[in-house]
Amino acid sequence: MQELGFGLSVTDIKAKCYASAVQAGKDHQFNDAERKAGPYWWWSFKERYGLSLRTPEKLAARRAVTANRQNIDDFYKKLLDVVIELDILQKPERIYNCDETGVTFVVKPSKIVTQTGKKVIYSRTFAEKGVTQTVLGCCSASRASVPPLDHF
Repeated sequence: MQELGFGLSVTDIKAKCYASAVQAGKDHQFNDAERKAGPYWWWSFKERYGLSLRTPEKLAARRAVTANRQNIDDFYKKLLDVVIELDILQKPERIYNCDETGVTFVVKPSKIVTQTGKKVIYSRTFAEKGVTQTVLGCCSASRASVPPLDHF
Protein backbone atom coordinates (compact mmCIF):
# COMPACT_ATOMS: atom_id res chain seq x y z
CA MET A 1 0.00 0.00 0.00
CA GLN A 2 2.85 2.37 0.78
CA GLU A 3 4.31 1.82 -2.69
CA LEU A 4 0.97 2.95 -4.14
CA GLY A 5 0.88 6.09 -1.97
CA PHE A 6 -1.68 4.73 0.52
CA GLY A 7 0.51 3.85 3.49
CA LEU A 8 -1.06 2.09 6.45
CA SER A 9 -0.71 3.08 10.08
CA VAL A 10 0.30 0.60 12.78
CA THR A 11 -3.34 0.52 13.92
CA ASP A 12 -4.48 -0.29 10.35
CA ILE A 13 -2.02 -3.17 10.06
CA LYS A 14 -2.91 -4.61 13.48
CA ALA A 15 -6.63 -4.47 12.61
CA LYS A 16 -6.09 -6.11 9.20
CA CYS A 17 -4.00 -8.85 10.81
CA TYR A 18 -6.76 -9.53 13.34
CA ALA A 19 -9.42 -9.62 10.60
CA SER A 20 -7.30 -11.99 8.49
CA ALA A 21 -6.77 -14.37 11.42
CA VAL A 22 -10.51 -14.40 12.25
CA GLN A 23 -11.52 -14.85 8.59
CA ALA A 24 -9.07 -17.76 8.18
CA GLY A 25 -10.34 -19.36 11.40
CA LYS A 26 -6.86 -19.32 12.94
CA ASP A 27 -6.30 -19.58 16.67
CA HIS A 28 -4.88 -16.29 17.93
CA GLN A 29 -4.11 -14.40 21.09
CA PHE A 30 -5.20 -11.02 19.74
CA ASN A 31 -7.48 -8.62 21.57
CA ASP A 32 -11.07 -9.56 20.63
CA ALA A 33 -12.48 -6.45 22.34
CA GLU A 34 -10.29 -4.06 20.31
CA ARG A 35 -10.33 -6.33 17.23
CA LYS A 36 -6.63 -5.93 16.53
CA ALA A 37 -3.26 -7.58 17.09
CA GLY A 38 -1.31 -6.48 20.13
CA PRO A 39 1.84 -4.41 20.60
CA TYR A 40 4.11 -7.45 21.04
CA TRP A 41 2.86 -8.91 17.76
CA TRP A 42 3.57 -5.58 16.03
CA TRP A 43 7.08 -5.35 17.47
CA SER A 44 7.88 -8.91 16.33
CA PHE A 45 6.32 -8.34 12.87
CA LYS A 46 8.23 -5.07 12.44
CA GLU A 47 11.55 -6.69 13.39
CA ARG A 48 10.94 -9.80 11.25
CA TYR A 49 10.26 -7.79 8.08
CA GLY A 50 12.62 -4.84 8.68
CA LEU A 51 9.87 -2.22 8.93
CA SER A 52 10.07 1.27 10.43
CA LEU A 53 7.76 4.21 11.00
CA ARG A 54 8.33 7.27 8.80
CA THR A 55 6.49 10.50 8.09
CA PRO A 56 5.51 10.43 4.39
CA GLU A 57 5.98 13.34 2.02
CA LYS A 58 2.94 14.66 0.18
CA LEU A 59 2.59 13.53 -3.42
CA ALA A 60 -0.23 14.76 -5.64
CA ALA A 61 -2.40 11.99 -7.09
CA ARG A 62 -1.68 13.06 -10.69
CA ARG A 63 2.07 12.72 -10.04
CA ALA A 64 1.66 9.37 -8.29
CA VAL A 65 -0.24 7.91 -11.26
CA THR A 66 2.66 8.62 -13.61
CA ALA A 67 5.36 7.36 -11.22
CA ASN A 68 5.27 3.74 -12.31
CA ARG A 69 8.01 1.39 -13.51
CA GLN A 70 6.96 1.55 -17.18
CA ASN A 71 7.02 5.37 -17.33
CA ILE A 72 10.30 5.62 -15.43
CA ASP A 73 11.99 2.98 -17.61
CA ASP A 74 10.69 4.78 -20.73
CA PHE A 75 12.09 8.11 -19.46
CA TYR A 76 15.56 6.68 -18.81
CA LYS A 77 15.63 4.89 -22.18
CA LYS A 78 14.82 8.17 -23.94
CA LEU A 79 17.39 10.01 -21.82
CA LEU A 80 20.09 7.48 -22.73
CA ASP A 81 19.17 7.79 -26.43
CA VAL A 82 19.59 11.60 -26.25
CA VAL A 83 22.87 11.37 -24.32
CA ILE A 84 24.27 8.94 -26.92
CA GLU A 85 22.98 11.06 -29.82
CA LEU A 86 24.67 14.18 -28.36
CA ASP A 87 27.87 12.20 -27.66
CA ILE A 88 28.04 13.28 -24.01
CA LEU A 89 27.91 9.89 -22.28
CA GLN A 90 31.55 10.21 -21.20
CA LYS A 91 31.38 13.99 -20.67
CA PRO A 92 29.80 14.51 -17.22
CA GLU A 93 30.70 18.21 -17.28
CA ARG A 94 28.11 18.62 -20.07
CA ILE A 95 25.25 16.82 -18.26
CA TYR A 96 23.25 19.02 -15.88
CA ASN A 97 20.26 18.51 -13.67
CA CYS A 98 18.01 21.32 -12.45
CA ASP A 99 15.50 21.47 -9.63
CA GLU A 100 13.33 24.25 -8.36
CA THR A 101 12.12 25.02 -4.89
CA GLY A 102 10.03 27.72 -3.29
CA VAL A 103 11.19 29.81 -0.35
CA THR A 104 8.58 31.75 1.62
CA PHE A 105 9.39 35.05 3.30
CA VAL A 106 6.40 35.29 5.59
CA VAL A 107 6.22 33.01 8.59
CA LYS A 108 3.42 32.70 11.09
CA PRO A 109 4.25 35.00 14.00
CA SER A 110 4.51 33.54 17.48
CA LYS A 111 2.30 34.69 20.36
CA ILE A 112 3.26 38.02 21.89
CA VAL A 113 2.48 39.80 25.16
CA THR A 114 -0.12 42.58 24.93
CA GLN A 115 -2.62 44.38 27.15
CA THR A 116 -5.79 42.54 28.08
CA GLY A 117 -8.78 43.67 26.03
CA LYS A 118 -6.83 44.79 22.94
CA LYS A 119 -8.90 43.86 19.88
CA VAL A 120 -6.22 43.99 17.19
CA ILE A 121 -2.49 43.45 17.51
CA TYR A 122 0.15 43.38 14.80
CA SER A 123 3.51 41.83 14.19
CA ARG A 124 5.69 43.29 11.47
CA THR A 125 6.48 40.94 8.60
CA PHE A 126 8.08 41.19 5.19
CA ALA A 127 4.64 41.17 3.58
CA GLU A 128 1.02 40.68 4.67
CA LYS A 129 0.41 37.67 2.48
CA GLY A 130 2.73 34.79 1.84
CA VAL A 131 5.35 35.68 -0.76
CA THR A 132 7.18 32.78 -2.32
CA GLN A 133 10.40 33.16 -4.26
CA THR A 134 11.20 30.36 -6.71
CA VAL A 135 14.85 29.35 -6.89
CA LEU A 136 16.30 27.15 -9.64
CA GLY A 137 19.47 25.23 -8.80
CA CYS A 138 21.63 23.47 -11.41
CA CYS A 139 24.45 20.96 -10.96
CA SER A 140 26.45 18.91 -13.46
CA ALA A 141 27.28 15.21 -13.27
CA SER A 142 30.89 16.32 -12.62
CA ARG A 143 29.67 18.28 -9.53
CA ALA A 144 30.04 21.75 -11.07
CA SER A 145 27.23 24.10 -10.13
CA VAL A 146 25.59 27.19 -11.52
CA PRO A 147 24.66 30.01 -9.12
CA PRO A 148 20.95 29.80 -8.18
CA LEU A 149 18.65 31.63 -10.58
CA ASP A 150 15.64 33.74 -9.74
CA HIS A 151 13.30 36.03 -11.68
CA PHE A 152 13.76 34.25 -14.96
